[in-house]
Amino acid sequence: MLGRSGYKEGSPWQAPKKDASSADVGVALPKTKKKSGKGKSESDKTPFIGDETLARSTRLIYDGLLFRLAKNATHHGDAGCLWECLKVRLKQK
Repeated sequence: MLGRSGYKEGSPWQAPKKDASSADVGVALPKTKKKSGKGKSESDKTPFIGDETLARSTRLIYDGLLFRLAKNATHHGDAGCLWECLKVRLKQK
């Protein structure tokens, strides 16, 4: 089936199976289950079907352009533009 972009959609990513030789690699502490009053949310049930690498690289470019705008605003003494850049960064997190 073709997706919105016109390309064939692939299957969801599945983690590789773990073998016995790598069972203790990267294990620091056993994980404890957090108790929460809420069940799983809607986003936890559905797998991510987008391109995470593309999303991260796009975000890096966006952050770089915003940083350059803030740097130039600082250089030229434009406090209003710098304030807008800071507001955008604070809303993102």
